[in-house]
Amino acid sequence: MQILFCHRSYPAQFRHLASRLACLGHQITFAAEQHSHTHCPWPNGWLIRLPPPSSDFPVPLSDPLCREWLPSLHRGRCVQALLNQLASADRLPDLVIFQAGLGYGSLLRAILPSIPIVAYAEWWFQPDLLHWLVGRVEQEDQCLLNLRNSLLGQELLISDLAISATDWQYSQFPDILKPRIHIAFDGIDTSFFCPRSLPGSLLLPCEAGGMIEILPHSLLLTYATRGMEPLRGFPEFVSALPKLMDLYPDLQVVIAGRDRQAYSYPAASHGGSWKHACLQPFLGANWLKRVHFCGLLRYEHYRELLQRTDLHCSFSRPYVPSWSLMEAAACGAPLLLNEGPASSGMLPRKAACRTVNLDDPESVLEGLCAGLAQPLTRHNRQSFLPDAYELQHCLSRWIDLLSPWLS
Repeated sequence: MQILFCHRSYPAQFRHLASRLACLGHQITFAAEQHSHTHCPWPNGWLIRLPPPSSDFPVPLSDPLCREWLPSLHRGRCVQALLNQLASADRLPDLVIFQAGLGYGSLLRAILPSIPIVAYAEWWFQPDLLHWLVGRVEQEDQCLLNLRNSLLGQELLISDLAISATDWQYSQFPDILKPRIHIAFDGIDTSFFCPRSLPGSLLLPCEAGGMIEILPHSLLLTYATRGMEPLRGFPEFVSALPKLMDLYPDLQVVIAGRDRQAYSYPAASHGGSWKHACLQPFLGANWLKRVHFCGLLRYEHYRELLQRTDLHCSFSRPYVPSWSLMEAAACGAPLLLNEGPASSGMLPRKAACRTVNLDDPESVLEGLCAGLAQPLTRHNRQSFLPDAYELQHCLSRWIDLLSPWLS
């Protein structure tokens, strides 16, 4: 059968599911706004670039609510045009799976009245959690939140099936919508993310150019994120470094991720950069020479970082959990988490997981010191990823949910 995936990015959360469905003999079309690939990796597959919404609106439509609604309309229209293109190529989908909340599914039911539609629903915005995304909450922010939820709710209502990745994300949805939603994680590939002893030095590309070498005897603290921002506890992590580096003069710190806001609001200074704003008070400090910024790492380098680290920090305010937490657990990395359902609630309490109060600087410092004082041996690590997040288990769950329509 013909299966269409729609997501802002390729392949994102649909990487493994699309591959499994292709292996089962289905023809895959994947439409996304952002992707660096030019060829689809699946036999007879199509990879299509959707034009992103424009940020230029006529003056009468400059109202912030219009600026939220119009991109969703644009995406719905792009999917409509795509379906017309697929119909002319005799590839009209028998099943559509899309990222909900952005508009990709807004017109689907009108265009495909009898085709099964599956919504991947990431997050329902709660008013009491909004400040982690916008900082100071104004009335306009509440209006935008309601509009975003209404767009997501409309897409869920026209879908035959809705999927939420985790119990925590599912819990955010209103009770009236929960009966429509099933929980299915996309899965961590434990054949790739797994414990392994690295025999020599760890070599990583440096954001500023060249390579960083972490020697086998060096104590290593790591932090990985898509964006350096309050939502992922970046300011609290940096604030703990001066005392920590004094206590551990041989400690090396590697920070992987981009200097951007993937979800949170910008910093009040330094052009919005939390990296530069947080580091400004410490410029010129000797210990900064032992703090290395790697940017976004290739998967192979990122995996080696998780396999080698003596303590990996995975902090998150209440929002969509970071997948890097589960990847680190699969690699057997000793973890320091903050208390709260978006991080510590994702993994079972084990000796390899310590938790801190992110709002208490002393708690963060004490947790870092405790984790570094008794690092796990690097040669006998075991994965402590719960079975519910393992790839094959998750794919089986997805296939079971889709089975009424797969033929």
